[in-house]
Amino acid sequence: KFKKLEALIKEKLNSAYNISITNFEFDKAFHQFYPKMTRCANFLFLDQSGIKFITGDIFDKLTSLNTTDFIFFISSSYFKRFKSEFEKHLDISYEEIIESEYYDIHRKIFDYYKSLIPKNKKYYLAPFSIKKTANIYGLIFGTNHPLGIYKFLNVCWKKDPLRGEANFDIDKEKIDTDKQSLFEEFNKPNKVKLFEKEVRDQILTSIINTDKDLVLYGLENGFLPKHLKPIIKELIRERKIADNKLIISEGSINVNYNPIKILLK
Repeated sequence: KFKKLEALIKEKLNSAYNISITNFEFDKAFHQFYPKMTRCANFLFLDQSGIKFITGDIFDKLTSLNTTDFIFFISSSYFKRFKSEFEKHLDISYEEIIESEYYDIHRKIFDYYKSLIPKNKKYYLAPFSIKKTANIYGLIFGTNHPLGIYKFLNVCWKKDPLRGEANFDIDKEKIDTDKQSLFEEFNKPNKVKLFEKEVRDQILTSIINTDKDLVLYGLENGFLPKHLKPIIKELIRERKIADNKLIISEGSINVNYNPIKILLK
């Protein structure tokens, strides 16, 4: 495979680019290129064979890189099948993962990596699960820039308008978007209802103080600005907050944006 790739690159190489091809073990490749990665923009793709090497220490190094996005690719069946191989490398509760539902394995792995991010560190992770025949494959996207996670989530929600998380009914709620229920609560996934309640509580207890904080909180939890607007409108209608023209859009995550304070009534 390496030789085929090398031949293809030579055949197709555009002289405007300088492409370096190596065939190293993960550890050697990562440590050799890491100093260079700290000085440039990077996009890293880690497949299911490489993810076993993404230990807590390596993950910390990855999330400390500036202008760097990465995607993990994971097969849930692969994770189950090669449990002992992953146990050598990752400090993860395998019993909990293996005993969980097949649909939830990817979520559990995502939760593990999310737990490795320090509470005081701003970093964005988001999952997306893909079902193909009987197999489930997962992506975990990581970035330290809110615009990066916004773009990824935008694609996820286009693929999955109900949860932004999978190309199948991951929660088995059997919501039919073509046949809406008379009762609005039955048209909305539990994940969305829980998030909306959480956001309301955070605003009304002044944990979320500005429109920018609100949008960033949504992105951290896998939701877009468009999912936050109805919550704000409802709070204004209930006279819980003032209508002071909050900016609930991707524009409010701009580094130069001056946040507007959410005023409680």
